[in-house]
Amino acid sequence: MTAYSKNMLMCCDYVCEHVQKITEALYRVTDIFPDKEPLKWYLRDEGLILFKTFMKLRDSSVYERMKYIDKIERAVPHMVHALDLSSSGTFISRKNFEVLCREYGTLLEFVKEKREDFLPASVKELSIAPFKDFPNAFGKITYDEEGNGDSVNSPLNPERKEKILSLIRERGEVSVGDIAAFFTDVGEKTIQRDLIALTRDGVLKKYGDKRWRRYSFVA
Repeated sequence: MTAYSKNMLMCCDYVCEHVQKITEALYRVTDIFPDKEPLKWYLRDEGLILFKTFMKLRDSSVYERMKYIDKIERAVPHMVHALDLSSSGTFISRKNFEVLCREYGTLLEFVKEKREDFLPASVKELSIAPFKDFPNAFGKITYDEEGNGDSVNSPLNPERKEKILSLIRERGEVSVGDIAAFFTDVGEKTIQRDLIALTRDGVLKKYGDKRWRRYSFVA
C-alpha cells in the first residue's frame, strides 16, 4: 500500500466515524422539533445528505472523491446557517447548537487541511470542462438554465418516478436534496434530471433559484 493510500484511508476512517456521531446527535436534538416544523426535516435531510457524502469518500474513485469534497465544502456552511436559524427560536438550545456547529466546522476544517491526503498530486489542480462542451456520441442532449443535461429520449425509471411522486404527495413541496436523501442507488444529478423531466411533462411546477429550488404538483 502506498503512503498516499494509507493516509487517504486513515482520513476517510476519521471523517466517517465522526460524521456518524454528529448525525446521530443531530437526530436526537431534532426529536424535540414538532413534526410540522419544516426546519426539523430540512436539518435531517441535509444532515443525511452530508452523512452519505462523507461515507462515500472511502470507496470512491479519485475523481468522485474530488467531487464529494467540493460538495462537502459547499454544504457544511449551509448546514451551519440552518442550525443558526434554529437556535434563534425555541426549538434547539444554544448549547446544542454550539456543539453541532463546532463539530461540523471541525470536520470541514479537517477535510480542507487534509485535502492533499484525500487527493493525489496529479488531480489537485485538475480542471475538467463541462460535458456539454464536448461532442455527444449518444444523441441529442438538452440543457436547462443551470446547464444540467438530460437526454431527450431518456425515459424516467417507473419505480423511481412513483417513489418521487409519492414523496411529493406526502410533503407538498420538495427540493432535489429532499428527494435524493431517500435514494441510495442514484445521485442528486439523476434526481434533478427526473424532476426537470416531470416539470417539462407538466406534472410538476418549480420555483426558486438553484440550490433553493422547490418542486410541487401542478394545481
